[in-house]
Amino acid sequence: MQLIGRKEEQKTFKHMMQSTESKLVAVYGRRRIGKTFLIRKYFDTKFTFEIVGLHNGNMKDQIRHFVQTLVRHGYAEAMVAHPDTWMETFDLFSLYLNKLKGKEKKVIFFDELPWFDTPRSKFLMAFEHFWNAFCTKRSDILLIICGSSASWMIKKILQNKGGLHNRISEKMQILPFTLSETKLFLNEKGIKWSMYDIAQLYMTMGGIPYYLDAVRKGESVVQCIDRLCFQKTGLMYNEFEELYTSLFSNSDNHKKIISILASSKGGMTRDELIIKSKLPSGGNLTSTMDELVKSNFIIPWTPYGRKQNKLVFKIEDFLLYFISNLCMAGRADNRKTGQNW
Repeated sequence: MQLIGRKEEQKTFKHMMQSTESKLVAVYGRRRIGKTFLIRKYFDTKFTFEIVGLHNGNMKDQIRHFVQTLVRHGYAEAMVAHPDTWMETFDLFSLYLNKLKGKEKKVIFFDELPWFDTPRSKFLMAFEHFWNAFCTKRSDILLIICGSSASWMIKKILQNKGGLHNRISEKMQILPFTLSETKLFLNEKGIKWSMYDIAQLYMTMGGIPYYLDAVRKGESVVQCIDRLCFQKTGLMYNEFEELYTSLFSNSDNHKKIISILASSKGGMTRDELIIKSKLPSGGNLTSTMDELVKSNFIIPWTPYGRKQNKLVFKIEDFLLYFISNLCMAGRADNRKTGQNW
């Protein structure tokens, strides 16, 4: 399938490739949004080096995986290397890059970067050193880092106070498709629904490419929503829990805030959320809400006539609103009646 939308992101990649300096691009966004697809499609999988972190792998697993990936990319010398630390691993990686000939941009893609950062591994320290001590001295590196864990990407990369502070060349947040892009995506799949039907679908799952790709040609929008959201084998039946777990560490507070906001059509102020949720006011709540805002799950706004310090928070993500406010209730009714939506 061809790339739908993502015009500005493609312009950014083109600009980075033409730069006479090495560039570090941080790509982030919610699970299923199409980050990896965009990067692989644009660069036509022609990477100098590409690696995906191991989910739940420990430090030893991750380093062994890194070395094996170097071997697969043609660096045979890595077969006899046995690095024990990330500093040693990135030194080995630097040797590999130094052996490559040509002045063209060398595109390096680290997918699911947060998975490399296991406890006490000092991965981020070694990564920062690799960028600052090796990459910035060259003009031919385009290093793209990507991750679905919003909390990790925001805290450790975007708000980095250490070696990566002000070192990110481009912070690229991948957003859901617009309604018009959703129509283009469905048309590309041969699905010719009316705008009313497309709007119905959009209000249940938003413009998330992974979910839209599950729409089948020949079924109605009602049949599609029922199959994906209400049947136990549906792709999105358990997505509510999996979404939070993949994006946020200690996601209970995130879920609580979303559930409370879903019950309020007009949104709530921070003070109202504190009262309703019984969560303590402080740094943890501020951090949780900041992560939800930066993940485009909730949006702060000032109603007409209110003071700026009385921001109201509302759910911005269609899928979360649908699951929290409508889907759960519909499933409860289904269990009583034995029927689907």
